[in-house]
Amino acid sequence: MTDSTFPGATPSDRFFIDDRVGCIAVRDRQRTDPEYPGLHWDTDGVVWYQHGVSGRNGWFVPPEMKEAAQKECARLNAEQASCDALKAEVQRLRDWVMSVSNSVNIDPDHAPSVLMMISNEAAELLAASALK
Repeated sequence: MTDSTFPGATPSDRFFIDDRVGCIAVRDRQRTDPEYPGLHWDTDGVVWYQHGVSGRNGWFVPPEMKEAAQKECARLNAEQASCDALKAEVQRLRDWVMSVSNSVNIDPDHAPSVLMMISNEAAELLAASALK
């Protein structure tokens, strides 16, 4: 497996570019088997795939396909970062609700309904950010 890097990419990014033998893909590290030797549209972890073109010296990936892969990879990693930030904010709010409920003696049976309201607000924020 070739883990290609491009400007702005880091080894900790969830999505990465796999560019080899005339094809290119954006793959998900969380769903990729590093031992699998091939790269096809249906390979585990492939979320975007393009087959290159045939030339006199065999198959190759033209620059515009590489650029498209870089854009898709960057987009997916940005969305992942946004989701991670939102998850952290939701957890911070949950922790706050629990600390407030403990300090003002809210019945523990009501704390889940407060958390549900916060979760609904977070879902609305996520949906609104996805529309932009």
